[in-house]
Amino acid sequence: MPIGELLAATVPMVRTLNLDHVGGPHAGVMVTLGESVGEAVVLAAFGDRLSRGVPLPVTAEIAFREIARGPVKATATLGRPAAEVVAEPDEGKRSSSR
Repeated sequence: MPIGELLAATVPMVRTLNLDHVGGPHAGVMVTLGESVGEAVVLAAFGDRLSRGVPLPVTAEIAFREIARGPVKATATLGRPAAEVVAEPDEGKRSSSR
């Protein structure tokens, strides 16, 4: 099941996006949506290594370009290749995307 369908099926507020005072999605809901796709990327890249450490975000950005009147798109990317991040603890280094 695609992540969008999974979220709509399991997180009730995704279906309505809790409209705010100007008729668009509430900013908090938009941030939560972004956080959700970010966590999906982390689980896809590092899910098999979560017992070794806790992946934490270094940066996050949200751009409000206009009031959403239709579907909302959230994207997330890793700042570096997953293999590069995973190699650092094996080399005795602390991973960081900086």
